[in-house]
Amino acid sequence: MTMGRSPPAIRRQDGQRVVTVTADVDENVISGGQANDILENTILAQLTATNPELTFSFGGEQQQQLESLDALYRGFFLAMLAIYALLALSLGSYIKPFLVMSIIPFGFIGVVLGHLVLGVPMSAASFMGFFGLSGVTINDSLVMIDFIDQRRRQGASTKTAIIEGAKGRFRPIMLTSLTTFLGFTPLILERAIQAQFMVPFAASLGVGIMITTGILMLLVPALITVYLRANSPRRRAAAAM
Repeated sequence: MTMGRSPPAIRRQDGQRVVTVTADVDENVISGGQANDILENTILAQLTATNPELTFSFGGEQQQQLESLDALYRGFFLAMLAIYALLALSLGSYIKPFLVMSIIPFGFIGVVLGHLVLGVPMSAASFMGFFGLSGVTINDSLVMIDFIDQRRRQGASTKTAIIEGAKGRFRPIMLTSLTTFLGFTPLILERAIQAQFMVPFAASLGVGIMITTGILMLLVPALITVYLRANSPRRRAAAAM
């Protein structure tokens, strides 16, 4: 980079003088998110410290990503409300839907680890993949909890139903996760520049589902055990006394 003078022009917005700086990012060297982090935390931070009246804001791709993420967050919240309502109707309980959906926050662990494994920076596409991952993990949790309820209705004890539910649903849940991962493998391994925008999405949904499945197989049986013990007739009778 070399310093120089540009043609003189004065632009104002809302009564303040504005200077627009644009640049193209070489994705082979650095990502747009990393470049923005360097600008915000070093160069622009030093300029604002030296010139207190100076303010800055990011536009272009950064602004578009923030706007799209805001819309995604609102849509995700509404989707979670709809999913909770459907689960409450089908399971006949106000508590069990929370057990099914409890895996969603842990899915973010799979997203972060998936990006670390592949060495891919987080982006707006990463959160899109996380939203898709949430739907898959909810389905897997529902399959296991529904099977446990079936075994209990057939007369099995709580302990036996939970053990058989975890063992009996392991194969279909793992196959669902594995086929999802294999479906995204070509995109994860793609090195073309045109496909790099979608690699974070594939890392979140493809690699994240494998990590989250391991968490799910341990977390859901533990949560359903706590729930059933807390709602056992003996425990309710003791609480009433």
